[in-house]
Amino acid sequence: MISAANLIRQPQFFALFVVQFLGAFNDNLFKNALVILITYRLLHDSNSALTITLAAGLFILPFFLFSPWGGQLADRWDKVWLMRKIKLAEILIMLLGSLAFFSGDIGFMLAVLFLLGVQSAFFGPIKYSILPEQVDAERLMQANAWFSGSTFAAILLGTLLGGFLILGDQGLLWVSAIMISFALIGYAASRQVDSAPHPEAVTLNQAWWSPYREVFKGFGDGRGFIVVSISFFWFIGASLLSQFPVWVKDYLYADEQVAVLFMALFALGFGLGAWLINWHLAGRTRLRYQPYLLALMALALADALWATSAVNVPEQLLNWREYLSQWPGNRVVFDLLWLAILGGAYCVPLYTQLQRQVPETQRARAFALNNVMNALFMVLSALAIMAGYMLGGDWLQLGAGLILIMLAFAFWEKRWRGRVNLLG
Repeated sequence: MISAANLIRQPQFFALFVVQFLGAFNDNLFKNALVILITYRLLHDSNSALTITLAAGLFILPFFLFSPWGGQLADRWDKVWLMRKIKLAEILIMLLGSLAFFSGDIGFMLAVLFLLGVQSAFFGPIKYSILPEQVDAERLMQANAWFSGSTFAAILLGTLLGGFLILGDQGLLWVSAIMISFALIGYAASRQVDSAPHPEAVTLNQAWWSPYREVFKGFGDGRGFIVVSISFFWFIGASLLSQFPVWVKDYLYADEQVAVLFMALFALGFGLGAWLINWHLAGRTRLRYQPYLLALMALALADALWATSAVNVPEQLLNWREYLSQWPGNRVVFDLLWLAILGGAYCVPLYTQLQRQVPETQRARAFALNNVMNALFMVLSALAIMAGYMLGGDWLQLGAGLILIMLAFAFWEKRWRGRVNLLG
């Protein structure tokens, strides 16, 4: 097998890697800085939980609205040319984000977050559909491991810097400078990616719903199963990530450092899981483990909630050192890390199989459909959590409901897996 280190040394792949890494970093730097600001500085009452959930929904909504167009464009036009235009737009959005932070206006910040979602919705279909054009087939699993692992490494770094810098001295200035600088570097890297031979032009229906119709024609050959399975993981991820600040502050009685630690460990665990499954499968795609991985994720979450319910209320919010010395609350850290590792192992084979499952001329639209379904599941997550809070529920009750949903989905996956034709 070709080593992963040799792949990242290839100039074409390295430039593409930098583009997607810095884009994911900036998204999460802005998003997590916003979440920490809302939770610990701008709002100090129960409205913070609803506002954070609203922010998560606003970032995801554009994927549902605009990914079909992104897929249409990427299948018709040169993906590299489109990527450069999208990275130019990111520079403008980061400038607006800086203005929003300095204004202190939550509405302005949420509007910029929505624009970031729009930009990501157009980049998403390109990100994964361009890989088979830039990477040999035998390296495809490695390329996906690099992309998935590095994406969550970018989330880790963005989470750490966004959380720790934003509340410090000159925090707004530091976060703004980093966002704008990395947007510029990302655009420069996109200029180093050469256009690959593009498939022959195909006639595409310009109706916004055409990607749904065309991709769902092949639902029974396995692509539908893959898309729904990926999307369900993002339902879980969105549910957890959006609630980490509330979970930490209101149930574990810890400060923003611990909230940042939770988000960072989740990202680190996902990246580690992506690399472990790539090493285990040695470039092949095997989907027989997915139901069992999902059931183990449910078990990890159950233990985390159980540990949370046994935490005693301290006199003041704990810092990260104090929190890590408190049993059984500190057990939640290990449960979440384990859950994230399982999540990385769950997702990477699904992305690789989708790339192999779909013909080249439909690949960007398949990933547009994937993004739409991801967005739909994440918006449903936000709506379900908001409804739960408005009906008087708490996070422990909502988390228990999530566990039941995960177990039911694992059972569905186990039954559905034998009824589809998965190629490769």
